[in-house]
Amino acid sequence: ILQAHGGIFIDEYFTCSSGCKFFSLSNDVHKCRKGTVDIGDNFPYYIEKAIYIEQNVWFGINVTIVGGVVGNNSFIKPNSVITNEIKANSINEGFPAKFIKTRFN
Repeated sequence: ILQAHGGIFIDEYFTCSSGCKFFSLSNDVHKCRKGTVDIGDNFPYYIEKAIYIEQNVWFGINVTIVGGVVGNNSFIKPNSVITNEIKANSINEGFPAKFIKTRFN
């Protein structure tokens, strides 16, 4: 699933397993009281957060990203949810995805 209203930028050598989801626009639960509304030219009920995936990144099966930067040479373990920046050369997992160890020395 690619939901790209906020922008999705993917660099070279990105590997994505099946079931991954990309969301760069989400409902603002503090403002939206009637469910989804027409986006139109104004986004008063939405939060935009662009997705930037740098070089040589690998997403395991069923990874979800809801905006942020994923640094070069990173690996995201299966079923993780990315909500913030992922540092380069790292292995991350969980909800939200957190640093586990360095991928390359």
